[in-house]
Amino acid sequence: MQGTLSATSTPGQGSCSSLSLPLQIATTPVQHRAEERTDLANYRLLIVEDNLVTQRITAEMLQSCGAEVEVASDGQSALGILAMDSTFSGVLVDLDLPEMDGITLSLQITVCCPQLPLIGFSAHVADEALRQRTTKVFRGLIQKPIAREELSRLIEHYLTADKKAQLPAGSLDTIQLTQDAAV
Repeated sequence: MQGTLSATSTPGQGSCSSLSLPLQIATTPVQHRAEERTDLANYRLLIVEDNLVTQRITAEMLQSCGAEVEVASDGQSALGILAMDSTFSGVLVDLDLPEMDGITLSLQITVCCPQLPLIGFSAHVADEALRQRTTKVFRGLIQKPIAREELSRLIEHYLTADKKAQLPAGSLDTIQLTQDAAV
């Protein structure tokens, strides 16, 4: 952007950072799209997320779109909830869970609840190779952080999409997938 960034620091006194960019005031106002909130009133979702802040924010975003939400903080809790009641519309699974990673959990869920749509949820989904290897496990992957409108739109899309139409030919290499998730 042809700007400059500088920093100075004096021990015991503090630091000063300066950013200078050659920006100009826009001559026309920026047009903002109207808020596009997808209605999730007919959905009952299970969120499997270990981070309490992310749990709360995600649950509140989905509830504000009308979804009924239940939260599990780890894989064993999620399996326990599903053993008692598997009538969820879908499960949003964090890939980086403690003790049992999200991919392992999802593979277990597909055994006990094969009809239940699973959506991966992670801050590390930008890797296209990971996306392709998880296609048979998840209907889709959603990258955190995400705006409410986009989250609700993607959940609606993944839960209504025909799963068979999304599956490419080939097999899932679960060993490689587990190794990648561990990294």
